[in-house]
Amino acid sequence: MEFLDDLLSSQEPEEEATDKPDRAEAPPVEERAPLLADETAWESLRSHVAREVTRQEHEEPPPKRPGLLSSFTTLQKVVLITLTLAVLATWGLALSRILNASKARRTESAAALTSPTAAPTMSPTEHVTPAQAITASTPTAPPIEEPPVHTRFDTQIALDPNNPDLYLRRGREYLQAGAYDAAIQDFSKVLTLDPSCADGYAGLGWAYFHTWAWEASQEAFENALALNPDLIEAYFGLGKLYLYQGMYVKAAKAFDQAAAINPQDAEAEAWLAIASAKFNDVEEALGAVERAKAQNDQLPLVYIAQSWARRIQTPPDIDGAQADLLYAQDLGPTDFEVLNALAEFYVEWRPERLAEAERLAVYAHEWATNDIERAIALHTLGRVYLAMDRQEDALQALQEAAAMASAENGKVLLVGLAADLARAQP
Repeated sequence: MEFLDDLLSSQEPEEEATDKPDRAEAPPVEERAPLLADETAWESLRSHVAREVTRQEHEEPPPKRPGLLSSFTTLQKVVLITLTLAVLATWGLALSRILNASKARRTESAAALTSPTAAPTMSPTEHVTPAQAITASTPTAPPIEEPPVHTRFDTQIALDPNNPDLYLRRGREYLQAGAYDAAIQDFSKVLTLDPSCADGYAGLGWAYFHTWAWEASQEAFENALALNPDLIEAYFGLGKLYLYQGMYVKAAKAFDQAAAINPQDAEAEAWLAIASAKFNDVEEALGAVERAKAQNDQLPLVYIAQSWARRIQTPPDIDGAQADLLYAQDLGPTDFEVLNALAEFYVEWRPERLAEAERLAVYAHEWATNDIERAIALHTLGRVYLAMDRQEDALQALQEAAAMASAENGKVLLVGLAADLARAQP
């Protein structure tokens, strides 16, 4: 009994502790529903499940996503199918043609390889170059004559072949294009149709001038002036012929006549000053320079002429002459006459600047527009090399210049070129 009393007394503090507010109460235990034991409950559950299954079976399925063709009408579907079949048929036909063409080419290649005339026969040891192979396999056709330069007058001449004015105009275009042989033919045709055409003779003179036929050129210019004494381009042609051959007095006279016909021609006055300075006519050279500057003070040739006039003064104004040429270079940095004149000046008056003279002569050759100017530039370059004691280089440049500037009889036409070539000989 004492044992039970002790046990009861030990449990009382625990029950008192449950009444304390700071101790968490245990969560209540949910009561489970009693199991269905009777037959009525089971029957009710089965009926409920059967009704739920029946309801799900009678529900409508979710709507399906419409297909690609469902939005088209029947007619549209028919058209689409027809177009598809047509495209497929076209592709099939094209493929068939390609295969047939390929088969035909293979047949032709096989026949060509077996043909005795398919290729030229060659010995087993003969080497065939690519050029020979191309020639052997390429059919040849007769050459078609084409004009050297197509011009706007070709069709007009074909329609009116006896019109001298058309040949005159086309000949001038040939001159500008550098087709000098064609120009000679057209100007000759002009004179055949109209022997009194002074412009035809002048054009012929320039064509002969550029082909180094200088005797024929002089004769043509003189014939032009006989028909028309006021033809300025004929005087210019004679002036250039005389100047490049060292006949400075005749050159000055020709340029003076051109300037007299047209006093506003600054170029004629400038060439007159250069020609006059070359035979030391100081008064004429200075006067022509002033007249040229009055007409056009932005023409590089005017300052080349003034540079020549300063050199023949007493005493020579070499610094002023160099300044004139440098100013001319500012006005025309790629002008052939400027580049060549400055190179010549350095050779003659500034030996310390021979390296620059060489560069200028090379530039002059590059900027030359015809064979006359190229030969002059090569002559200047040869003189530069002579001044630098580069005999081999001088000989090469001078020989090339002489080959260009020679008449049919072998005479070297440019003044001083033959003498400089002799100096360059070993």
